[in-house]
Amino acid sequence: MAVNLTFRNPAASGTAFNTGTWDHIRFSAATSGSSVPSGSAQSTSWVASGNGSVAGAAGTSGALPNCKYISSSNIVINDNAGVEAYSGTLTALPANVTAVAPDFDLRPSGTIMINLESDDGSVFRTSNTYFWCDDGTTPADAPSGITPYAVDFDKDGEGATTWATVDGSGNRLVIADHSSGNGYDQATQHIFSVALSVVPTTSGTLENIRYYFQTDFGA
Repeated sequence: MAVNLTFRNPAASGTAFNTGTWDHIRFSAATSGSSVPSGSAQSTSWVASGNGSVAGAAGTSGALPNCKYISSSNIVINDNAGVEAYSGTLTALPANVTAVAPDFDLRPSGTIMINLESDDGSVFRTSNTYFWCDDGTTPADAPSGITPYAVDFDKDGEGATTWATVDGSGNRLVIADHSSGNGYDQATQHIFSVALSVVPTTSGTLENIRYYFQTDFGA
């Protein structure tokens, strides 16, 4: 059995975007071409190419839901058309944020959905699952110029009560195992929903930034 990995847009019927040209995420201010001020988190999130071009306008598959870091325990979630769906603490986040209205059962769906699917219909479970942001070369090295944050939402649309700073593998986000002990059955597909936010710490174009996902899988 082999397991295929795709990153998907939860606001666009789970469209995969880490293939071909559109294999990047662009974080912007109010519009796709606007810069995020130093010290503030992004207001929009986009499927993008390596040169920064975005795959579509707000409300299309080229725009991602935006999950904005406000403080260690507060978040603002907008759908991919820019409509606010929730503003408040992660603790009080409801399991069903209807304004986001993704096409999957996970509410809220986060910025991206990490999809694992067996290639031959075999069922499997996951363990030792981690997510972080690095400098694009060395997993342990933090990216320069930003502070990256992430939150894992579980299958009930709930998750951690605080943002995790995910700057290098030493500060990785630990994602719940998809195993029977955590309420997950063996399945042919497992989806992880992760909210992403970045706060620039300097000005200028920021490159050499990579998101890194790691898991073990087996019967």
